Amino acid sequence: MDITTQKIEEIEAEIKEVKEDLAHIKSLYEIPFDLWSTKDKKQFGTEDGQINRDYLREEKILLMNKESELRKEKILLMDEKRKEEREYSGKKESLSLEAKLQVPSTELHYDGINLLKPHIERRSLLERLCGIFTTSFVLLSSPAGSGKTSLLALFAAKMDIECIYMYCLKKTLSDMLKPHGIDLKNKTVTGDKPRVIMLDSAQKTYGEKEDWTILIKNLSHLMPQTKFIMAASHSLEGGYDTPLEFGSFPTLSRSDFLLSDEEARQLLTSNNELGLPKHFQFDSLVSLISSE
Repeated sequence: MDITTQKIEEIEAEIKEVKEDLAHIKSLYEIPFDLWSTKDKKQFGTEDGQINRDYLREEKILLMNKESELRKEKILLMDEKRKEEREYSGKKESLSLEAKLQVPSTELHYDGINLLKPHIERRSLLERLCGIFTTSFVLLSSPAGSGKTSLLALFAAKMDIECIYMYCLKKTLSDMLKPHGIDLKNKTVTGDKPRVIMLDSAQKTYGEKEDWTILIKNLSHLMPQTKFIMAASHSLEGGYDTPLEFGSFPTLSRSDFLLSDEEARQLLTSNNELGLPKHFQFDSLVSLISSE
């Protein structure tokens, strides 16, 4: 499953949850307060045992707005996916992944690299990632747009192991891991197997420090076959400092993601729209730009 499709499915699951919460709140208007559950009374009731209608209304509006924003995000992703499918519907399905990876050119993509399009292989960067992938956790720490998501896609295509991509923008760390048998709340693990869990935009979860501590210190030894790759930009983007435990992890940083001279040359001399115009692709200019 490609990353865009996985994001669409995650958003659809969130929309379903929001709709269920919204339906529950709407049902409270039709039920006498005395028949409400203890949880609902505590959340939406007043201290003197009355319905807190203002808070109930605010919560309803928040959920409606959240559903609207999620639907907008889903539409954007679906438009992107349809655009890709139209553009590449003529490609032969028999084209092997290896052949695609060997095309020495690159093209930007909304959600990192698109393996159906020509792109730079980043062999050296992949080798470095595989070389440090000897522990349960690896950190990719580099600014937004530097190629972290693209590296995750290339890694998933290269490795003969299940890779599970998770986008950390909307859900908590606990909610994302629980469907995969990792229960941070109860500190249990079920169904450990060879797999790599890739947490993209991990800085958005840095505020969940207790859950990170539980995952790293309490649960990692219970799932020796499960590995994690965290891709994160600057911690301030998430509003919290990087968890202290991350300091001991093997890390690829900004300098590792910079193109090598050879990769820069491949980009500049590519025949797609990102390369230099053909009449500028002479050695002295290409060498000068590559060295910079």
